[in-house]
Amino acid sequence: MPTQKRRRPVEDAGRSATPWSALENIFGMPKAKRWGLGLARDMAEHRAGRLPWRKVDHGCVLHGPPGTGKTTFVRMLAEACGVPLFETSYPAWQRHREGHLGDVHGAIHRLFTQAASQAPSIIFIDEVDGIPSRDGPNRHNRAWWDQIVNALIEKIDEMGGSVNAISFIKSEIEESAFGYHERYRLEQDIVAGVNKYEEEDAEVEEILRVDPESEREQVERLKAFKADRDHELVERRLEELREAARGTANLLPPIREALRDRCSLGEVCGAMQDVFGAYQPTF
Repeated sequence: MPTQKRRRPVEDAGRSATPWSALENIFGMPKAKRWGLGLARDMAEHRAGRLPWRKVDHGCVLHGPPGTGKTTFVRMLAEACGVPLFETSYPAWQRHREGHLGDVHGAIHRLFTQAASQAPSIIFIDEVDGIPSRDGPNRHNRAWWDQIVNALIEKIDEMGGSVNAISFIKSEIEESAFGYHERYRLEQDIVAGVNKYEEEDAEVEEILRVDPESEREQVERLKAFKADRDHELVERRLEELREAARGTANLLPPIREALRDRCSLGEVCGAMQDVFGAYQPTF
């Protein structure tokens, strides 16, 4: 869900909060509504110059049976954010011209090009679950679907990527874990030693214990590693990585150069954390 703290609504250059009214009153979609209102507020703050674009959430996945209001929600979201909406689906891509693979690719490219030309905008890909998994057991027309999925991933990466879905994924994992817990608690599922056939006096042995001598040896190896290197070059490589992180450059080349010149993994991660900060849970 939202990847940063949400602030109070900000009215921007005469814009009122009226477009949010429909989204605020939507019923039966509490998580989606909470995320959508947060996005609308972030968009307002971005327009006001108080929030950089890289901190605005870039996407989510809406899932549910047909008729639950996903399309209606997206239309309300676009209105609340004050941005154009581009609705599409795989069947729509297939109807483009003759529906051949090149035509489908062309439809995907045209969609993202139009959305980029009117950015910021929202792309809604309906019935995305109709695109089969590339890892599934059914390999019928595998090459066809691989190219379509790859084209779609490429376009999504060009427009911000899926990193901002981390909070949503975490939320789904937590909700799934709660569901499993309830099934165990109600004994809908029986797991020996968890909710049935438990032993009150069972002793749990310590499975993992780090040998203090191994820890000391690892610290000494790290000290020796850091002592036998060009410290000025290390600092220069780390600063080059920070500079790349501040912009839009590919981070892999400066990471590779930093590691080649004997920067440690901890130092490389620390340099990126200096720019991006540390992940903070949204709950």
